[in-house]
Amino acid sequence: MRPLVLLLGVLASAALPVPGSPAGAAEAGYLASQFFWRAGGGPGVSPFDGWERGAGTISTADGRLALDPATAQPASDAPGAYGGKHYYNGGPYVFGEVTSPLTPAGFGIVRAVPSWNVDTPPGSWIEISVRAQLPGGRLTRWYSAGVWAADRSTVSRHSVKDQRDDDAVMTTDTLVIADGKPAAEAVQVKVRLMTARPDAVPSLQMAAVAVSTAQPKRRAGAPPPPASGDPARWNRVLDVQGCTQSYPDGDAGWCSPTSMSMILSYWAKDAGPCEPKVRAAVDGVYDWVYEGHGNWPFNTAFAATRNLEASVARFRSLADAEPWIVAGVPVGMSYAWNPGQLSGAPVRSSDGHLGVLVGFDANGDPVVNDPAGKGDDIRRTYKRAELENQWLTHSGGTAYLVYPPGWSTPWNKAP
Repeated sequence: MRPLVLLLGVLASAALPVPGSPAGAAEAGYLASQFFWRAGGGPGVSPFDGWERGAGTISTADGRLALDPATAQPASDAPGAYGGKHYYNGGPYVFGEVTSPLTPAGFGIVRAVPSWNVDTPPGSWIEISVRAQLPGGRLTRWYSAGVWAADRSTVSRHSVKDQRDDDAVMTTDTLVIADGKPAAEAVQVKVRLMTARPDAVPSLQMAAVAVSTAQPKRRAGAPPPPASGDPARWNRVLDVQGCTQSYPDGDAGWCSPTSMSMILSYWAKDAGPCEPKVRAAVDGVYDWVYEGHGNWPFNTAFAATRNLEASVARFRSLADAEPWIVAGVPVGMSYAWNPGQLSGAPVRSSDGHLGVLVGFDANGDPVVNDPAGKGDDIRRTYKRAELENQWLTHSGGTAYLVYPPGWSTPWNKAP
């Protein structure tokens, strides 16, 4: 995905629903929101108070949810039993689970993308799962959104394949309610905290779920008019270093970690060479089941290991992104285009791409650091209607939001 709901009404206080700005006329039915929990809470943010703590878990003094190895439950992972590799560590471990409240969005949920910020010292890891409440109160099964660890010394991070039934499908990182089924009324997340070493204690600092209705469909012809923006928020561009994804062993599959490396460099004020930063992100987000680097929550979880708060969000329009630029927060964007659909793009087409929105020009057109460019040719100014349409129809306005803890954002500044 709080008292900040402007369009959706007052919802369960355990969540942080974030309203979208009015979309363009053609996309007026698209709704998106965000649920957000953080250790200790904060302005406009819910703490973990409403979460259920299972055996072997504790709440720390600063509000994190952590494993207690002394009381955790023992288990063992069968070696080589998942595609010839270990599902977890291929041996004994202990675990505990924490579970969020069932949380409604105020509209029918068709897609949900969980994300998380965790501390996983070497020897520890987590698995996060999501389920939905369907009309009538029936709950779906739990669908895994992935096994995560910051390093690969004990567990190789991965998504989970073949999760499809009559209710929903987990498409790597996104829970999608099955076609023809009624939309879900609420969602719930569960985090399993695990360790193979008693001195390696994993903990949960933040959890979020981006939820939406079905994203707009692509149409032939000219894109619909974009949502109205605020000219007072235009004519400003953040100083984000431009980096290319084009390396002999990378190129197209590295757009997401390259975009994330640009965002991390911005916050670190690091204008040094791009390549080592890009390669660090490539290594830090790799998903061996997906066989790539584009798993959305793996990218934000990696960003969180750099002492930043990071989540996957969904927006209804570029107008939703304008306040983030004003707040000094660059926005990672997931978009795609066919030939002729994105004027000035560095490549003819893409079936899935990531770039960084760094501002808007004086006319309100978005300025993007597009890693598909080469050398110094990274920054692009796209036509607002074209980019908004390709962003919404490809990913439902999926975005990476990354900023230092305590940073003033549109979410915690809203009335």
